[in-house]
Amino acid sequence: MIVKKIISFLFIIPFFLIYIGVINFDNSDVTIDSYIANITIDDSGDMTVVEEWNMNYNEIMTVRFRDIVLNKYAKDYPLYMDVNNKAFLDTTNVSVKYYKNGFDRSENIRVGYSWEGDLDELGYPVVCEPNIPTCESIFVNTILAGRMSGDVTFIYEYTINGAVTKYSDISELNWRMFTYAEGIVEHAEISIVLPENDYDLSNLYAWGHGLTDGTISVVSNNRIEMEISDIKDGEFPEFRILMENDLFPNIRENNIVMNEAINKSVILDYESDLANYYNFQVSLANIMLYSSFGLVILMMGIGIVIYFKYDKEYTASFDNDYFRELPSDDTPATLSYLYYMEKIVDETITATLLDLIRRKYIDLQNAGSNMSSSSSDFNLVYNKEKSRDELKEYESDFLNYIFNTIGNGDFVTTKQIENYGSVSESKAISYQNFLKRFIRLAKRDGKSKKYFEVGISNKKRIMLFSNSIPLLFILVNIIAFSLFNINIFIPILISVALMVFLSAYVYGIKKRSINGNEMFAKWKAFRNFLLSFGNLEDYPIPGIIVWEHYLVYATVLGVADQVVSQLSVKLPESDIDESESTYLFKNHRTGRIAYWGYHHRFNQAFSLAKMNAKSTIIEARNARASSRGSGGGFSGGSSFGGGGGGGRSR
Repeated sequence: MIVKKIISFLFIIPFFLIYIGVINFDNSDVTIDSYIANITIDDSGDMTVVEEWNMNYNEIMTVRFRDIVLNKYAKDYPLYMDVNNKAFLDTTNVSVKYYKNGFDRSENIRVGYSWEGDLDELGYPVVCEPNIPTCESIFVNTILAGRMSGDVTFIYEYTINGAVTKYSDISELNWRMFTYAEGIVEHAEISIVLPENDYDLSNLYAWGHGLTDGTISVVSNNRIEMEISDIKDGEFPEFRILMENDLFPNIRENNIVMNEAINKSVILDYESDLANYYNFQVSLANIMLYSSFGLVILMMGIGIVIYFKYDKEYTASFDNDYFRELPSDDTPATLSYLYYMEKIVDETITATLLDLIRRKYIDLQNAGSNMSSSSSDFNLVYNKEKSRDELKEYESDFLNYIFNTIGNGDFVTTKQIENYGSVSESKAISYQNFLKRFIRLAKRDGKSKKYFEVGISNKKRIMLFSNSIPLLFILVNIIAFSLFNINIFIPILISVALMVFLSAYVYGIKKRSINGNEMFAKWKAFRNFLLSFGNLEDYPIPGIIVWEHYLVYATVLGVADQVVSQLSVKLPESDIDESESTYLFKNHRTGRIAYWGYHHRFNQAFSLAKMNAKSTIIEARNARASSRGSGGGFSGGSSFGGGGGGGRSR
C-alpha cells in the first residue's frame, strides 16, 4: 500500500506542474514565430533598422500598430543622463511591407503615421498606447489586403537618428528593440553592423540584457549577433555596445556627452556589477530550485512516517484464505461502512431491501410479468404485523418512505419506485433527500460499532503541521524574490503542490481499529469463500435460506452474480423448497435448473429512481434559468537602454 501511494505521489506531481504550466502558458490569439532585425549603424551614430515580424493570427484581425519609443534613457536609468542627448525618428525614411500566406499584399494596405496626424480605422489619431512620450507609431490597415489571418509577415524599415552616444573615451549604443508584443516571440535574431574599421576585437564590447534565454556574440570588429528564444511578457531584447569614438566622426553635437560622471570605466564597472549580480541571482535561483527538490524528498519522508504511524492498517490475527460463515450479524449497511472505508455504496440500498424481504418485513409478489425478465415488475407488500423493534433507524425509515411516501401504505411496486423521481421536481428532491438520509443514518449506525480509530481528527492536525515546512520555504522564496528578483515559479509551484497533496492525503486518512481490521479480514475471507465455494469439495452446501442470507452480503461485496451462478450448478433441485425461499427462486433454462436472484431487478429500480430524480431536477432548473433571459456577472536586469515600444493588433 505505501509503495503504491509513493508511486502515485511521484506520478501526480509532474502532471500537476504541467497542468499549471499550461494554465500559465500564453494563450494569445496571435503567435509570433520569429522576429528578425538587421541593424546598420553609420558614422553619424544613426541606426537603420529592417525588422521582420513573422506572425500567425488565429483570429481574424484588421490593423496593427508598431510603436517606436525614442527615449535614450529608460525609466530609473542609474548612470549620468544628459537632457540634450536625444534620438528622433527620420520620418522621411519609413516603409512597411505586408505579406499574407507568402504573398506580397503591400499595395493593398493603408499605412498611417502618428507624426503626420493620420487617423486609425476608428477615426482616432494614430498614437502610441498608453500615451508614451517621445514615441511614434506606424499604423497598418489590412482590410483591403484580406485582413490578418493565418501566416502574416510585417517588414518595417526605419532610421533612428542619434541612437549612438559619444563619451570622452568611448561611444555607446544602448537600446531596446521592443518591450511588448501581441504574444510570446518564439525566436529572435538581431544583427548589428557597425561602420567598417580595422580595430582589434578587444576594443569592442557587447552585452545583452532584459532576457533569461539568449546569446550575444561579437562576430567581427564590425558585426554583433544576438539569438534569443521565447521572449515572454515582461522581457525585452536589449543590448549595450561600446565602440571606439573614431567610428563616428560625423556624430551630432547633441549626442556628445562630456562629463566626468560617465565614461568607459564607469560603464565597464556598471556592467561588471550587473554580471556579478546576475550570477548571484542565477546561483540563488538554482539553490532555491534544488532545495525544492530536496523539499520533495523531505515531504515524502514525512508522508512515509505519517503512513506507518497513522495510516497503516493493523495486522489481523485472522489470516486464513476463507471464512465459511457470516463473520458477524452486522447489517448490509454496516458491512459497507466497514468494507469501503466509511462509504455506503449504492448496492447497500438493494441489499437492505433483500434483507428486509428475507426477514419477512416485506412480502414479494409477482405483478403479472415474467419473473425472470429484467423489466419485470414486483409488488412489495408491507408486513405490518411484524414488530419493528429490532429494526435499525435507517431500516425503519426505509420502510416508511417506500411504502408510505412512494406506495399507498400497504404495498409499492418496483415500477413506482423507479418512476417516482420523474413525476415532479418536489418528488425528485424528496427522493434525493431520502437517499441522503439513508446514508447519514447508516453511517451513524456504522460509527457506533467503533470499527475505525477514534480521535483521528486531532491527529490530523498534528500531521498537517508538516505543511509549515513548505509554507516557510514559500516565504523564503518570496523574500528572495522581493530582494533579488529571481525566478521562483517552480519552487513555489512545487511547494504548493506538496501542501495540496499532503493535505489531501491527510484528510483522506481513515484507519480501521484493531477490532475493525479483524472484522475486515474475516469479511474479505468470506468474499473469497463466496467466489470459490463451488470448487471446495469438502464444503457441504447448506439450504436455500442460508444462501439467501449470504446473497444479501454478496450484493454489498459485489459478487452476487457469481454466487447465483455457482448455486445453479452446486445446489440440487431437490434441496430447494419454494415455500421457504423469499426472493431466490428456480426456473428452467435450456433444459436445466437455474437459480434467479432478484437483486438485479431491485438494483435497477433504485438506480433508475436515482437517475430519474437527478434528471428531473436538472430539467426543472434549466427551464427556470431559460425563462429569466440572459445576464452577466463579474469576470474576474537591465541596462536601462533607450527605445522600446512594440506591436499591437486588433
